[in-house]
Amino acid sequence: TLKYVALLSAGACISSVNADITPSIDVKEKFTDNVYYQGHNEQDSWITTVTPGVTVKMNQGANKYELGASAEAGYYSVDSRNDFTDWQAYGKAGLEFDSKNHFDVRAGWKHGHDEIGTARTEGDFTANPFLLPSHPDEFDKTDLDVKYTFGAKDTRGKLVLRNIYSE
Repeated sequence: TLKYVALLSAGACISSVNADITPSIDVKEKFTDNVYYQGHNEQDSWITTVTPGVTVKMNQGANKYELGASAEAGYYSVDSRNDFTDWQAYGKAGLEFDSKNHFDVRAGWKHGHDEIGTARTEGDFTANPFLLPSHPDEFDKTDLDVKYTFGAKDTRGKLVLRNIYSE
């Protein structure tokens, strides 16, 4: 598969007394010579993606906090049924209660897609174009990572309790 990628990226950090806010935007132009991942009768397309986002970071003593969100919109030049809008958001915190007690948590949410011709829509559409799905498969994902550490950072022996959840 032939791919061509052009990238335009911009970002600036806005600092206040307690937080750093970093907005961003990425614009990509990509070419693919096989949109549906077919073995023959390939179809090519230009794909334009626009990805705005923002990150907010805060430090309060030894404690650190971060929030982030972004969206990505993709537009195909050949077939609009491939167009998509994905998004994601996350939050994380690192808390130090004292030199021996640390608590870290991260939560994330994502709405994404699988391109037509991949995952559940994989197959040969050239024999019967009516089997071509009308839109990409979409999915939602949730992640949670919680970790408590007892013990100083430089100590060899520490107790770490961790739970990771993903759906």
